[in-house]
Amino acid sequence: MQGERRYRGRTPLWIACLKGGFGQEYGCPYGDVGDRLWVRETWCYYGAGDAHLGYKATDEICPDAIDKWKPSIYMPRAASRIMLEVTEVRVQRLQDISEEDAIAEGIPKDDWFGLLTVKRDFQELWNAINEKRGYGWDSNPWVWAVSFEVLLPTPLHSQEDTAS
Repeated sequence: MQGERRYRGRTPLWIACLKGGFGQEYGCPYGDVGDRLWVRETWCYYGAGDAHLGYKATDEICPDAIDKWKPSIYMPRAASRIMLEVTEVRVQRLQDISEEDAIAEGIPKDDWFGLLTVKRDFQELWNAINEKRGYGWDSNPWVWAVSFEVLLPTPLHSQEDTAS
């Protein structure tokens, strides 16, 4: 294992744009194979006295909230419940993404009429997030493609804490 880094899971899209040209040696900003990434999520404290943690991804409301939902950027390491272990890092052109990779990115395979592909849905999502920043689908930027395995529970959480 190389080390541990934080990762803010803002969207299901876990590919980051490379800036600059290809041909130089780059270190992946999301780690190397064997690194562990702790995921930050939107969260809250709830309950009186001994506070508990709520996670917006799985808890519709934050019952008896001590505070309102907090953005993922403010999540401390101790509150993280998801750990990812990097299993592969590669660099590729954005448009080289496969249908399988698009599904792994979180794109649902729900086109009942066979008119659209998962890759096309990924393209639309990519443009919605990145086109205004100059990294649209048509620019076909170089991207980091990071594969990982989900490790549950994280070392700081017991089985009870992650069961909900």
